[in-house]
Amino acid sequence: MMANLHPKVATSQVKPSLNDILKSFDRTALYGNKDDVESEWNKLHNKSWSNVNTSEKIYSEVYDDCDSAGHKRFGNVAKFAMALLCLLQMLAWNALFKLTVVKSKLRNKLSLDLLQNLMMVRFSLQKNYGSCVNFNPSPNMLKLFNVKMYDFKDSKSEQEQKEADDLFLALNDSTI
Repeated sequence: MMANLHPKVATSQVKPSLNDILKSFDRTALYGNKDDVESEWNKLHNKSWSNVNTSEKIYSEVYDDCDSAGHKRFGNVAKFAMALLCLLQMLAWNALFKLTVVKSKLRNKLSLDLLQNLMMVRFSLQKNYGSCVNFNPSPNMLKLFNVKMYDFKDSKSEQEQKEADDLFLALNDSTI
């Protein structure tokens, strides 16, 4: 998708159509009429551009290009390309953030039981309250949160299983 918007492709005389990409993005208020974008795209090679090193530079120059009356000649295609560049950069940062949250040293050291309990708490909070902002713990839940819940020496004991079951029941208690 972004390979089609590369500066070398954009400035060449033979280039792919943008129709497939434009069909995926229905934000004509952002970049204008799809036919205008395609028309401007096909005329980009008629002018020599000085900043053809990166997509950001060329589309910034394309956006600033005006005719003698001061009207932007390639404004629609430039807005479309810059919006797509911003979207892809945001998606990349979002994926990187999620990766760092999931793959952290602390998370890798957590036991499977604790991870399952954390996931259960997260699911229950989302299901019952929407977020942790609206959550008010019951007295029974507060009683269950104590030093014993951090003791991993005897992780397969019946007492721990009973505490986990009690925590689960307290989270799903509809009177909370």
